[in-house]
Amino acid sequence: MQMVVSQRLWRSAGVGIGIGLLASVSAHAAETYGRLTVDIRIDGEQNWSAQQDWGKTKIAERYRVVTHVQWDGELQTVDTLAPDYAEKQIAKGAAIQRRVAEVQQRTGTAPKNVPKTPEEQQALMQRMQTEQLACNNDPQCLMNLAMRYAPVMNAVAMQAMPQPEAGAPEIDLDAEEVPRYAHYYGYEGCPTTIEMHVDYRAEGAWADVGGMVPWKETYSADDRGNDLQRKMQCLGQQMSFDPQTNSFHSLGFGLPLPRGSRVYWDRLHGEERGDGEVPTTGEALAWASEQMRAAPASGSRRTTLKPDRPRGGTVTTGARHDGEIRVQIDWRFEPDVQPR
Repeated sequence: MQMVVSQRLWRSAGVGIGIGLLASVSAHAAETYGRLTVDIRIDGEQNWSAQQDWGKTKIAERYRVVTHVQWDGELQTVDTLAPDYAEKQIAKGAAIQRRVAEVQQRTGTAPKNVPKTPEEQQALMQRMQTEQLACNNDPQCLMNLAMRYAPVMNAVAMQAMPQPEAGAPEIDLDAEEVPRYAHYYGYEGCPTTIEMHVDYRAEGAWADVGGMVPWKETYSADDRGNDLQRKMQCLGQQMSFDPQTNSFHSLGFGLPLPRGSRVYWDRLHGEERGDGEVPTTGEALAWASEQMRAAPASGSRRTTLKPDRPRGGTVTTGARHDGEIRVQIDWRFEPDVQPR
């Protein structure tokens, strides 16, 4: 079913009005489906050399994924996928510690002789265990013991909480937290398509007692993935969408390894052929994944990278390498669609 407030309403009424309406109907909203489309394009050239040995490689990779996610219709006050989520939680914990300490000081209820060293804390635990045994499973005795030790144990727990780094934002515990984040998750059986194309061509030569031995190597793939890969692609997707800014956070974006064929030839051994997983340009895909951690609902980004290692044939140990890898990622997230 479609959600009561659709994407068309967001566009026509404006983001500010849309977020208010979303909050007002969230308690009655039905499950909503979102669609994520990602296109990645990788092109590059690379050379390597070691004394007389050399190799050069040309790569072209294309990836396209369309998958769906589901939202239960309830807006949340916290974006658990935001890059600064952990930092904010630490700052919030520190603010709670300060608030509790202030109240205890004002009311005179601050626990005394709170153990600070591991040895003192271990001694405290031993005293508690001894007194628990002395209660002989009497419920009232155990209740009184728990109430007596609770303030000290809470203080010990607060001491162990991580502290925010210098310059971390202050958290206002009294500020109103408005629900605004829609958390989307992959779900069983979500419609997913995967297209992976790899065209890798390398050639070079290595020195032998009889002279230089030329070689050639190709990898190629035109893969649509299998049922398990499509299922894992779906279930692995998690996003937090903010309709107020029309942007999302996610865990990044991953792909299965494509399957294809390899052909290798050199003058001494002749030709070898095989099928299986083909290599991909890991540093390019890692960059593309990072772009999807925080992004507007749709967009395009590109960069040029240096290869992180030499590629092509059996690379000679200690080989020097250079070249460039051009990467472009285009994406679009539609927060309210009918899966197809």
